[in-house]
Amino acid sequence: MPIFDYLLLDTSQHANQYFQQLSNLDLQISLLLMKSIFNTGKLLENLADIFVNIDELIATEQGKKAFSTMALYLYQNTELTIEEWRMERKNAKCIITSKKTICIDL
Repeated sequence: MPIFDYLLLDTSQHANQYFQQLSNLDLQISLLLMKSIFNTGKLLENLADIFVNIDELIATEQGKKAFSTMALYLYQNTELTIEEWRMERKNAKCIITSKKTICIDL
C-alpha cells in the first residue's frame, strides 16, 4: 500500500545552492522563491541567485508559463509595489500578467 504522508521540508535550513542542484528548474526556482517569500529584504537580495537559470527556463513555452506563474506568485504574496519590482535594466526579464508587468533584474 502506498504511503500518503506529507513530506515537509524547512527550506530555511538549507543554502540556496542545495536547491540549485535540482535538475527540474520549475521546482528549483519555486522552492527558492518560497524560501524567501516572507522576508522581502532577503528576497530582493537573492533574486539573482533565485533566477540564475532563468534563460534556460524561459527557452520553452512551458518554462514561460512557469515563469508567469512565479511572477504572479511574487505579486500576490509580497507587499512590494510594481515600481519596486520593475527594474529598467537591459538584463531584466519581464512577464506581463493580466494585472501588471513584472520585471526581475538578473
